[in-house]
Amino acid sequence: MFKHINKTSHISPLASKRGAPHLLFLFPYKDESIQKRIFDIKKSDEEAISWATDILLCTITNNIPEDKKKVHVGIIPIPSRNYYRREKNCDHMLDIAKQIKRKVADLNIHNANIHVLDCLIPLSLSEQKRLSKIDREGRQKQMFTIDPIIKLLINRKKYTHLWIIDDVITTGSTLVGAIDIVSEDIQHEKIFVLGLAH
Repeated sequence: MFKHINKTSHISPLASKRGAPHLLFLFPYKDESIQKRIFDIKKSDEEAISWATDILLCTITNNIPEDKKKVHVGIIPIPSRNYYRREKNCDHMLDIAKQIKRKVADLNIHNANIHVLDCLIPLSLSEQKRLSKIDREGRQKQMFTIDPIIKLLINRKKYTHLWIIDDVITTGSTLVGAIDIVSEDIQHEKIFVLGLAH
């Protein structure tokens, strides 16, 4: 089993945004075994997807309050390819989010209502990978949008916790772009940003 770590100090641009969302990452990406796991996740390897699901599930369920008050949890996966071209169930982070929802239902946590909010539409994700850190930070406001109809459907309820999940956090600019649009467009009490590695 891997040693779990929780560091946020290396992602200072995120920590200063919008009332400091709760920031978590679980493993150092410099660990070669973690790099292999992440690579396998991107290839939709079933064993790697199951490993990531269990790790993220544990983190999310440990942050659900144990009181009797109903908790509405929204899991927002960072899309890995163009939204319009994505085939159904071919996005590894979306697969993981759906499996987390199923496993939470199996755990029978009575006060938790989990929703997968596949709402982020990337505007320029393919170009994003070719940009420098400075250019990425300058374009983070243009990274995502949320369809107005989907926004209306999502905002029928206020979410207690929103979890934005990603596989690898590098500069943090993608997540800052996601936080900006999510915090403005989706009703919530707390936002958590969770990455498998940084």
